Amino acid sequence: MADQEFSNEQKEDYQRIWAALDTSGDGVVSVQELTNELRASGLTNRAIDKIICRVDENRDGSVSFDEFLTTMASAGSSDSGGPEEEEIRGIFSMFDQNGDGEVRTAYQ
Repeated sequence: MADQEFSNEQKEDYQRIWAALDTSGDGVVSVQELTNELRASGLTNRAIDKIICRVDENRDGSVSFDEFLTTMASAGSSDSGGPEEEEIRGIFSMFDQNGDGEVRTAYQ
């Protein structure tokens, strides 16, 4: 599981972000919900498709917390298998709601 790569603080932050995405509380985010969020952030369809392919690893039409953590871990990797810069910016922009370059949780 990807959470072994994160500090406790990072995992807590990702859990708060995940809770905001998982509005139904069922433990998954549908690909359609994620697509809508990415589209609202101004990404192109091509960039959105790349992100969805990377995040929904098992292609079941939904994203689990484990898949989300795996994506966040690969976003921090520097090898060639990691996401392209546009993909990383797209993922980040979903959480940077006011466009100031910082991600805030409800607790800040």
